Amino acid sequence: MMRKEDKYNPIYMFNKYKELIYEVDELWDEFQHYLRDITQGRRDEQFFEHHREPQSLDIWDQMLENMGGGWPTVTFAAAAFLLLRYQALGHDLDKELRAAHRAKIKHIADDMLHAALKRPAGAMATTVSLLRDAGYEVLCHEKEFLELHTALFKAAKKMDIDLDQSMHDGKEEGLPYNLEFVIRYGDAMTRCPKCGSKKIAPILYGMPVFDEEMQRKVNNQELYLGGCCVSDSDPQFHCFGCGKDFGKPISAE
Repeated sequence: MMRKEDKYNPIYMFNKYKELIYEVDELWDEFQHYLRDITQGRRDEQFFEHHREPQSLDIWDQMLENMGGGWPTVTFAAAAFLLLRYQALGHDLDKELRAAHRAKIKHIADDMLHAALKRPAGAMATTVSLLRDAGYEVLCHEKEFLELHTALFKAAKKMDIDLDQSMHDGKEEGLPYNLEFVIRYGDAMTRCPKCGSKKIAPILYGMPVFDEEMQRKVNNQELYLGGCCVSDSDPQFHCFGCGKDFGKPISAE
């Protein structure tokens, strides 16, 4: 619950509920309106390019640690006004904040799992290294690292990916998110990492001879044609459920 003395402290309210502002469409849209009006002529459009990505929350954390980062107090006052109005409409800010935080952690963990899928079976990784591979700055607090570690392992288990840390059993070697694990895919390459569908097929690149057998496989969604352009980083599987291309060939693992 919000303390009485913090109820009208705009920087406190923004710092506490910024994840909620990012998660709720109407709050974010209104906050964007205020931001663009307040910062007109001061910051270029690049600031808004990734406005709803979790990385942007880290930028705000840095700004707030730096006494607001030079942002006018009216910025935070606008956020506080939006939050109080949202609360007045019957919304439980703390309850919805917890839900927004869970959504953020899940989103980042899913991105980290996609980064893991780019590595061959048997590769070594850590939660922190996958966080970097997924394009995130390592700015999280220890509590968030532990949450991300748990969420990553939970998402991996759902996809039949074993992130094996058994080599550390019975040892005191440090915090779990800094410890290496072995990536073992199991049944992972028979499921789409985005939607979990098993309606996937290998992607065939280049200009193959198109015969009746190949036509049958294409028609039965046993094969997907990826075009004539080929590179070392081409995804090797296609999901017919959601259209996502992903992964490396099992033969290369």
